[in-house]
Amino acid sequence: MKRMSIKSLKEAGFICTDGSKATEQWVKKCSDLNFEVYERHANVMQEIDFADYTEKNIRDYVSGYYNSLEDLREQYGDDSNMVIAEIISEQTLDDSIEWERMGQKLI
Repeated sequence: MKRMSIKSLKEAGFICTDGSKATEQWVKKCSDLNFEVYERHANVMQEIDFADYTEKNIRDYVSGYYNSLEDLREQYGDDSNMVIAEIISEQTLDDSIEWERMGQKLI
């Protein structure tokens, strides 16, 4: 996949949710419960569909960043699901990269 330019991300409807050079994450809302998350540092696009996660899964993901899911929702209101999608993406992408690294070391 060719790295997407900032211009093309904006034109496609993505919003920068983390502009740090380490991650540079962009999120696009496809529906209230479906998001695309693009991580420029890894050049990876992930679809986050809330139907794939239980409430417990979501609470577990959020717990690494916020005191509770309720705290996150209070802080971000209507944008809460976008923030949750970013959090899920960060953690699942990190896991995927780690598994890939481990696989490369074993080969």
